[in-house]
Amino acid sequence: MSLVHAVPPRCAPFVPTLLVISATALLVVSQFYVVIPVFDQLAAAWSTDQRTVTWTQTVFGFGYSAGFLLWGWAADRYGVRRTVVLGVSATAVTTLLVAFAPGVGWALALRTLQGVSAATFAPAAFAYLGTRLAPHRRAVALTTLTSSFFAASIVGQVAAQAVGGADRWPWIFHASGAAFAVAALALALVLLPEPSAPDSEAPPPSPLGAMGPLVAKAPVLLLLLAVSTIMSSFVAVYTAVELSGAVVDPDQLLLLRASGLPAMVLVPLLTPLLVRVPPVARGVAALAGSAAATAGIAAAPETPYVLGTLLFVLVVTVGTAAPSMVEAVMVHAVRTPGAGTALYVFTLFLGASLGPQISALVGYDLTATALAASGVLGAGAACAVASHALTRGRRRTGD
Repeated sequence: MSLVHAVPPRCAPFVPTLLVISATALLVVSQFYVVIPVFDQLAAAWSTDQRTVTWTQTVFGFGYSAGFLLWGWAADRYGVRRTVVLGVSATAVTTLLVAFAPGVGWALALRTLQGVSAATFAPAAFAYLGTRLAPHRRAVALTTLTSSFFAASIVGQVAAQAVGGADRWPWIFHASGAAFAVAALALALVLLPEPSAPDSEAPPPSPLGAMGPLVAKAPVLLLLLAVSTIMSSFVAVYTAVELSGAVVDPDQLLLLRASGLPAMVLVPLLTPLLVRVPPVARGVAALAGSAAATAGIAAAPETPYVLGTLLFVLVVTVGTAAPSMVEAVMVHAVRTPGAGTALYVFTLFLGASLGPQISALVGYDLTATALAASGVLGAGAACAVASHALTRGRRRTGD
């Protein structure tokens, strides 16, 4: 995804643009999480077991991750407005179809398609905010967009529990499909037409060709391994909270999920202070904090108040680790920012897709899942430290 475009004839209006794009970001990414509160309902509806049903989250993430490798280029080639409106419109259809899946096989196929179509939004949104807003507005807008993506991990679960209670899981996808249709219309009305480009301008190159050389760099590969641990552990823990039986009261589950929402507000407020710390150091500290929080979940009594407090800490540290690690990756991708961005987001959500399967491997036991997550996050922190050490060593030797 390239962020280099012809200078637009005028800047996009800040408030309506940010409101529509942020709301759509919440809607898009929440689709990854909406199935968590209704795993048991889906298993009963499709006469299968809960482990099989967790793949409805995993395959969405696979489609979503793979889609980034295509749609970033499409936004550059065919225009952000055209790509995002078409993609969100298509997602309205694929989302609605999930509600009518007659069995788990159809559901997995439709959730994969839903993930691929939903992937059109993020690269286009980053490109639009990074090029069409007034320069002094862009940092705030991009931070807000990133925060919306992480807030969706909580909002999606809370909304799904509220809408899909009492075996009404199809209404999650009915409501989401309708919301996508409204979002597509709003985007079509708010986003500005593409600026005209010179006739001699060549089509933008695909970032795919630049990904190989980036991944071949050992420091980048180590950073990507660290990135993969962030959301995989986060999703694994929330999957276990749902399926372990540690908390069975629906109201307490709702409060547990909502406990992360204040953290989503806190992280952007802390950003001006956190950015004073170098990205890798910030990322390592956040990963270590996440590892400590998950270790605490494994060791602490499974009471809603203690668990809610530790989940709050986990959300804060994960919300800090993710933007820190993208900064660290982009240090190595100054000449190929599209490839760097695509690799980062692909790896982040590929890890998230594997989260439910980490919990499944230990039988959805909350203690065992939290211990596994803590180990994974610790390994991620070690990878980031090794990347930094290797980078420093190469700089000293002039490589």
